[in-house]
Amino acid sequence: KLDEVLRSDSPNGKIIRDPKLKKIFSIIEENNNRRIIKQVTKNLGQTARSDTKKSILGELPSEGDTKTAENLLNNPLLFTKQYRLQCGDCDFISNELTYKNLRDAQSVIKKGRYVCSRRNCRSSKVIPVEVFSAKSDTVRCLGGVWLEKYFDDMLRKRVKYTWPGKMNADDELDNVFVFAEKIFLVECKDTSFGMSDLYSIMIKAKNIEADEILVLTTQSISKNVSNKVKELNRNKEYSIFLISETQDGIEEKLDGLLSEKQNTFFEQILTSGRSRRRLRLPYVLKES
Repeated sequence: KLDEVLRSDSPNGKIIRDPKLKKIFSIIEENNNRRIIKQVTKNLGQTARSDTKKSILGELPSEGDTKTAENLLNNPLLFTKQYRLQCGDCDFISNELTYKNLRDAQSVIKKGRYVCSRRNCRSSKVIPVEVFSAKSDTVRCLGGVWLEKYFDDMLRKRVKYTWPGKMNADDELDNVFVFAEKIFLVECKDTSFGMSDLYSIMIKAKNIEADEILVLTTQSISKNVSNKVKELNRNKEYSIFLISETQDGIEEKLDGLLSEKQNTFFEQILTSGRSRRRLRLPYVLKES
């Protein structure tokens, strides 16, 4: 049934399945790398903007971060390195021309064609400087999509049937999987999860007839959301599980949830009349 319904990939699903992004995901899924790349792209402001290595690295808090960031900046999978001309007197960097390699920049300098464009400077002294910009693929793999990819890779080691990044009519679904004869709908958030997010995932769950909702976030969950989820679970309106953990804690919490669901599933089978008939047991096992 789910194969029939979940045929179309969501925008994030297309990113997850893009084979050329596999190496980028493997870099971004590492906690420290992702934190630094996010900081660097934040400093750059947007993909189209370039900045010098000195300016970018100056925003980072520690020497270890600086070394890691320098290695990441020089990775052609993540960032584009080009060259611009900097005035040797006032340090002004011209944004008019960008050169793909150092040789082209040096060629312009040798021909003596540079004059600082600042009116009060007009110096002819010039040096080439490296400038970096984040590649569009790097930006695409940040945000919540890295978490969707990370979760699905982890899930596939434990669950046979999983549908990451799919569309159900107009609903964009982060992940759907089947376990212990239950349909789970998953929402992955690398930002805060609020009440509007909760109501949205509840509607999506009804539309796909999901039995369980799993919310996965790397940020904290407000008391209002937690209390509302407790109320919904208590009234048996929904079955919702919240995992609010750092990346390192997600796997342990997921294993705990799946183990609990598996145990419940087997208990239901073994304590049912159907099980007694099938296994020819003399009595139905009681819960213990």
